[in-house]
Amino acid sequence: MSQKQTSTCYVRFDQDLCAGFGSCLRVCPTKAIRVKNKKAVRIVGQCIGCGECIRTCREGAVSAATEGPGVLGKDHVAIALVSPVLYAQFPGVMPKDVLLGLRHMGFEHTIDMSYFLEIFQFATEEFIGRNRKSQTAPWPLISPVCPVVVRLIAFDFPTSCPTSCQC
Repeated sequence: MSQKQTSTCYVRFDQDLCAGFGSCLRVCPTKAIRVKNKKAVRIVGQCIGCGECIRTCREGAVSAATEGPGVLGKDHVAIALVSPVLYAQFPGVMPKDVLLGLRHMGFEHTIDMSYFLEIFQFATEEFIGRNRKSQTAPWPLISPVCPVVVRLIAFDFPTSCPTSCQC
């Protein structure tokens, strides 16, 4: 990585492409981005990987920090837990073909999470309905399905987690 590029475990910043508009700075929910010499600089410990900076950067200076499964050691297995949201990114392509494509990329196992998420949603609706009547559940209820939401909670309330999040 060049000296003009900074990275977290979620995003990469290419300072050569950064025009210093600050759109990424304004949308960051944890205020993890700072501007120095009219260029965006990431503060690593605060990034939760929500991707808002990637979405708003018109210059393409911010990108996802991804690694292929090939970076894993011999004693690790690459598994892709695939959300139905991924299928929507490939219109006209069958889900089985998306899973096959992931296996060709190097994932040893690809697991379609659609069924699990349907069961989870049903159980959540039942839980909320039951506990609205009895008023016994703590509020607000937050889904553990979204890792970004979990990281945001851990960032805002670090004492609520037994250990800190590691990338």
